[in-house]
Amino acid sequence: MKMIDDLKKQNISINYDIINVEIPVATVINTTADNLKEAIKGEEIEYNKYYPEFAALAEQHGLIEISNRVKAIAIAERHHKDKFQKLLETITTGIPLSEEIFNFWVCHQCGYIAQTVEKPVKCPSCDYTDSFYQADLGNK
Repeated sequence: MKMIDDLKKQNISINYDIINVEIPVATVINTTADNLKEAIKGEEIEYNKYYPEFAALAEQHGLIEISNRVKAIAIAERHHKDKFQKLLETITTGIPLSEEIFNFWVCHQCGYIAQTVEKPVKCPSCDYTDSFYQADLGNK
């Protein structure tokens, strides 16, 4: 909604009533492994289909900044899928995740994951400051 609010502040002539941000999701309440499998499928659809389509549509309308933010969100969705996959592997194999710290930083405002040596100054997805970032354990 922040991106839509930013558009409104810029007085861009768009019919805001046609903007629909709902995405259908599977809601499986079953075993943890089954739920993780469904979450993985959902994240794959988001980063392979929905967000690229949203970004392309924003570009078609000349909304380059929004397109770039949506592309950044797609990257976060891929990281979510990877994290769910690692958790599923842990559950199915019984082998715990490594406790080694890698250079992954999670934005706790929007979920974007940055892979950098230093904490990002600003989130490329939601523009929040580095105070919203926390080091992430277990990523490879």
